[in-house]
Amino acid sequence: MRVLLVDHSRVSRFFWREHLRQVGHVMLEADDAAKALAVLGRESVDWMLVAQTLVGGSGLELIGRIRADSAFRGLPIVLLCGGRTDSLVHAARELNVHAVVDKADVATVLDALALAETADRQMEGGRVLYLEDSPTAVYRMHEILVQLGLVVDHVKTGDEALSALQRWRYDLVVTDVHPEGGLNGAELIRSLKAASGGEFGSPVLGISASDSPRDRQILFRAGIDDFVTKSALPEEVNARVMTLLAARRGRAAGQSAAFDYDTGLLRRILFIRMAEKMLGQARRHEFPVALVLIRMGPVPEHGMESAEQMLSEFGSLIERSSRLGDLAGRWGAEEFSLLLDHCSPADAAERARRLFDAARAQWTDALSLPLAAGCTGGVGEALVLPLLFEAARQACEEAVQGHGGVVLAGGER
Repeated sequence: MRVLLVDHSRVSRFFWREHLRQVGHVMLEADDAAKALAVLGRESVDWMLVAQTLVGGSGLELIGRIRADSAFRGLPIVLLCGGRTDSLVHAARELNVHAVVDKADVATVLDALALAETADRQMEGGRVLYLEDSPTAVYRMHEILVQLGLVVDHVKTGDEALSALQRWRYDLVVTDVHPEGGLNGAELIRSLKAASGGEFGSPVLGISASDSPRDRQILFRAGIDDFVTKSALPEEVNARVMTLLAARRGRAAGQSAAFDYDTGLLRRILFIRMAEKMLGQARRHEFPVALVLIRMGPVPEHGMESAEQMLSEFGSLIERSSRLGDLAGRWGAEEFSLLLDHCSPADAAERARRLFDAARAQWTDALSLPLAAGCTGGVGEALVLPLLFEAARQACEEAVQGHGGVVLAGGER
C-alpha cells in the first residue's frame, strides 16, 4: 500500500519508513502541510499518517483541509500523537480520523494497514444478527454494517435473537449488553453455547454504551470474541468486524502454512509472535491474560484411534472450546499452549478441566491417556511470555507427577 507520512521530524520519518518497508508498503513523505497537500495532488495515496505537531500548524488543521476536499473524505487517516486526551480524540472523531495512536505504536498502525489491505479479499458479504433496542444506536450500527456489504437482521430482544438463530446460520452476531426485556447479551451468549453443545460457530461482538471493566468482564466470561463501545469511531467498528469475519473464514478454510498439519492449531513460531502482540495490548490496557500449557500422555497401543487421529480430534476440541480472541497452538509433539485474553488463571483452569472432560467423554479408553495442564496468568507488567511459560511448565510438571489433572501455578489444584 502507498502510505503518506506527514511529520517534520527526520528521525520519525526514518523510523516509519523502515517499519513500513519491512512489511512491503511504499512510504511517501512530507515534512509540512503544504508539501503533504502537493503529494496528494499528484500521487495515489491509500493511507495517511499525520503527526499532531507540525511546523506552522497542527495535524488536525491539516486533516481539516484534506477533508474539505470531497475527493479525500474517505481517505483513511491515522493521527500520531505524544499522548491521547479526550479533547484530542473528540476533535479527531469530528474529522473522521481512523485512529488516534501513540507516535511509536507501530503494532496498531501495521495491524490497521494489514486489515485494510486484505479487506477486499476477505469481505465477501455475509449475514449479521444484530441485537439492540436503542433506535439511535441501531441507525448508526446498521449503516456501518451495510456499508461493509453485510446483510443485517435486527432484533430487539434476546428471545427474538434465539428465534432468528434457529432459522439462519449467521456469519457474525452483534449484541448489546443490556437490551430491554427477556435475555440480556451475556445470557443470550450462554444460551447459544449451551444449545449448541459448546460448538456455536458464529463470532460474537459485544457492544455497550459504557466502557466499564464490569461490562467487559461479564461479556468475555459469557464467551464473546471482541468488544466495542457504542461511541467508537466507525473505522474502529469496521476493523473489529472485519477481523472477526476474516478469522472465521480463515478457520473455515483451514489451509495455511501458519497452522499445524496434524491439529489445525497455530504453529509454535506464529503462536509466539501473536502471543507477544496480545500481551503487549494487555499490558497497555490492563486486562488479565492466562496461559495454559497442556501435555497429553502417550497414546495407548490398543483400543484407541491412531496418534494422528487423536491429535486431530484433540485439536478440534481445543478449537471448539476457544473464543476467536484466544490463541491455541501446538507447542511440542504432545504439548499444546492456550493464551486466553480477559481470563484469570482460575477461569483458565476451569476451562482446561471442561476440555479434559470433553476429551474423556469422546475417547472410550480415556483413563489410559493422561492429560495434564499447568495454568498461570496475571495483569500488567507481570505478563512476560518467557516467565509465563516457565510458571505454566512447572505447574504442568506437577500435574504430570500427580498422574494428570489441572494445576495452577503455585500448586493449587
